[in-house]
Amino acid sequence: MMFYISKQLNQVSIFFPYFDNLILVKNGKLLINEEVFNCTPSLILLSNHEVILWIKDAKWENYYIDLKSKKLNKVSYNLGLNSITRDYILTFENGIQKIISANNLLEPVILKATVSLQSYLIFNDKLIGYSKTNFICSTNRITGEFEWETNLSGRKYLIKNEEQEAYIIAILGVYESHLLVWLAGDRLISIDTNNGTILYEILPFEGLVDVNGFQLWDFRDLFLEQETGKIIMLNKLFYYEIDILTQQVQQCKSFYTGNAYGLGRLPNMPEPPTDITFKQAVYTNYFIYFIGGYTFATNIVGVFNRKTYNIDWQESINLLETDNFNNFKDIQYANNKIYVLDTAGNLHVFEKEE
Repeated sequence: MMFYISKQLNQVSIFFPYFDNLILVKNGKLLINEEVFNCTPSLILLSNHEVILWIKDAKWENYYIDLKSKKLNKVSYNLGLNSITRDYILTFENGIQKIISANNLLEPVILKATVSLQSYLIFNDKLIGYSKTNFICSTNRITGEFEWETNLSGRKYLIKNEEQEAYIIAILGVYESHLLVWLAGDRLISIDTNNGTILYEILPFEGLVDVNGFQLWDFRDLFLEQETGKIIMLNKLFYYEIDILTQQVQQCKSFYTGNAYGLGRLPNMPEPPTDITFKQAVYTNYFIYFIGGYTFATNIVGVFNRKTYNIDWQESINLLETDNFNNFKDIQYANNKIYVLDTAGNLHVFEKEE
């Protein structure tokens, strides 16, 4: 498996590949297939079936574009663009939360949720989300009726002997009737989607903290795979799989050999680090497309094979030519292309060789 750089675009701040096209925020302007739209997005979200593009601009005004008609529409309500299931969007207006389907924009449903939801997903007829106060709340997405809520507050973890509140980091998704919630401090909680009962809570990486540079405050790039019922993670120096039903945790691959940058090493040590550190990933059934690096810089793009646990391809890009502090910061994969954005606003497009 090999990729090559097919193009590079400059002054890009946001991007979404869809079908064989690109949605870009370039030089502050929204471009869809190079057609310029009169708005300056700060946040955008593409619906799952590429029907609607939701937009929040730099003045916090809200829009959507029907990608078939390419018409820009301004709306009066505030869009909540933290949806995991992107065909449904929460709106906020005069203290009222509503849910809108990308396929039926004219019939929003008022939600009788007990809390203001920060992030949410749709599972069957349920809308389930969480609040800043660590409440999980379920409402019926068709009727808007309240169903249940679960309070996850009060859980603590230690950083350097100081207690920290274990806030909700993300809802990972639903497998069978398990709602999987990830909390700070590496805590995984499974909640019954039918009634909000906690089925179990575990610390899947317990014992690994402070080992091989694995720290509580590190970013966790977790992905729930519906086909296997596993939570998978290629992050830091490791590849892990967590079985949702058995709660078994398996370290499938470690890239740590004792020669990783930043683990008690000084940057000017004569021996160069040889252990790669993974920073961000896009997960598919057979491959994981990642960005990472061997030093403080994130300048590697590559492909990890989930069957062999090996890196099938990687490429090092000299980002320091444009900026001494330039790093890769975002990666997406679509249509046999890897899209990587760096902090200097350059979008690198890697195409798979035939």
